[in-house]
Amino acid sequence: MADVAADVPGKFDLIIDGHGYLFAEPEEGNRAHYTYTPTFLARQNVSEAFGDNQQDFFLTIGQNDWSLGEEQQHFTVGDDARKRRYFSSTGVDPITVPGEVTIRRTVGTLTFAGAVLGITETPSKIYCANATKVYSVDTAGSITDEGAHGLGSDPAKWGITADARNVFVSNSAQKIRKYNGSAWADFATSGADSLCFLGNTLYGYDETHATFVQYDTSGVQTVLYTWKDALGAALTGSTYATRLRPFGGKIYMLRLVGIRGRAELWQYDGSAVSQLAEFPVNFIAGELEQVDGVAFISGYLSRNADKLPAIYYYVNGTMGRLWKSQTAGYTNATWPVMAPYDEGLAFTDDTTGRLLLYNVATGGVHTLGTYSATAGTPGMAGNSTIIVHTLNSTTGYYFPTSTVKSAVTVDSSLIDFENTLPKQFRGIKVNAVIPSGATLDISYQLDSTTGSWTSLQTGAVSGTEYTLSGVSGQAIAVRITLNKGSSAAGPTLRRVYVRASPFLQSYRRGEYVIDCTGRDGRNIKMRNEQAHPLDGLAMATNLVTAITSGATISVTDRFGTFTGVLEPEGCEFVEIRPEEFVVKIRARAV
Repeated sequence: MADVAADVPGKFDLIIDGHGYLFAEPEEGNRAHYTYTPTFLARQNVSEAFGDNQQDFFLTIGQNDWSLGEEQQHFTVGDDARKRRYFSSTGVDPITVPGEVTIRRTVGTLTFAGAVLGITETPSKIYCANATKVYSVDTAGSITDEGAHGLGSDPAKWGITADARNVFVSNSAQKIRKYNGSAWADFATSGADSLCFLGNTLYGYDETHATFVQYDTSGVQTVLYTWKDALGAALTGSTYATRLRPFGGKIYMLRLVGIRGRAELWQYDGSAVSQLAEFPVNFIAGELEQVDGVAFISGYLSRNADKLPAIYYYVNGTMGRLWKSQTAGYTNATWPVMAPYDEGLAFTDDTTGRLLLYNVATGGVHTLGTYSATAGTPGMAGNSTIIVHTLNSTTGYYFPTSTVKSAVTVDSSLIDFENTLPKQFRGIKVNAVIPSGATLDISYQLDSTTGSWTSLQTGAVSGTEYTLSGVSGQAIAVRITLNKGSSAAGPTLRRVYVRASPFLQSYRRGEYVIDCTGRDGRNIKMRNEQAHPLDGLAMATNLVTAITSGATISVTDRFGTFTGVLEPEGCEFVEIRPEEFVVKIRARAV
């Protein structure tokens, strides 16, 4: 029967692995030595944030660059890319000047006389077609009625494009009308479901005949290629809808459904049509755009009932996924619409109602603003100064307006100082330029980026550390709110600094001198004056087993019970008489 913890100190001084022992009385008088393992304070500051607070006890982290984009859950200071990303924002600009975060302009609302069905861009205006008319939107967001297009039926979704002087609108395979800025006229008696202008020539795709066509200056159509099955039958119908977009000196073609049911990317190089790539079988394609020699294909990933909006890219024979929505449980079959803007690609995320910007130079995705998402068929076009977003309704959106947002937020990734220990968070400090009339607020939340925020300081002063009291957790996220107030442009955020102290772990350690004597029936007496049930050799043998087992054991001394190991290098057996020993044992909690 194993000895138990309740036997200390009534019967034994020590229990190791279920066996009771008594302390020896060595000449130097040390029967037992109770200590704790060190906490290795010098190892705690791993942030490289020297110059802020270098005391070994504190963990410190500072972020001074947000240019690589959103949707990062955890901050990692040792990774040059991850320490320049953040979790989310409501419309800040961290790109124009790396190391500075400023307030963007607002998203404006447009109201059309009818639901917009098609949209295209020119250098100065964006043209939008509804069932009867075409409207232009200028760089200030003003809508102009450009008159009835005269098609006689709804224009095709992709049946609108423009050259340097004219706008062309088509209603599938019926006809094409042109607008020269002052008057409408017929252009071609054979229409197309998708139009594209490139190199002095108008091109189209005709779903009725599965043909890729071109038009001469008189509107006469010539068939360049027909998609067929193995028996020579044309693959006609809206199932094989094809989006055309200019790509340098070529035309790229996104076929929403290909021969094997997957979306396909094709090209026309001026002489022949050929296939470039196939997309994943569960990727339902919706739109095609190109920026800086890269083709971007948007759609959604179908996973059971979920529809996850996503964007793929294709460049120089390589295909990959650029972005995917982080919203789970979304079931609307909508897709991001895209347009070139600024130094990258603007696109939508209907799961969150955010207008986003992918910056080609940095590879980061940032929020430009928000809109009210619907399940309608979306469209987007942009030029060097404006983006217009439509949703097959009378309501549309444009960015940017001339108005600076009144307030925006930027939320950090979770900061755990690359340390798994629980921590006492002690302070947050912000460095910023805060002009007269503007303010800056600091909030935080623990162990999450999607919960509620707790206000730390409104009207924070740059360079002042605001202390936290009784705030502990494993990680912290920081929200900075930039308030424009009566200033012209609002504050400029330059740095966020966080300080914490870890709850350092230490473990019990004991060094014991044990009496393992007694033989031939003359065993030592326990503390209750009864004879020990084991002789010295049996006790020593049990200790050898505990030392060499390699397993954790239970140790009970006068200060309680802990689970630990016996350190072989700290254990010593001294045979003072045959089969009788004084044993030194070193135990360490784990």
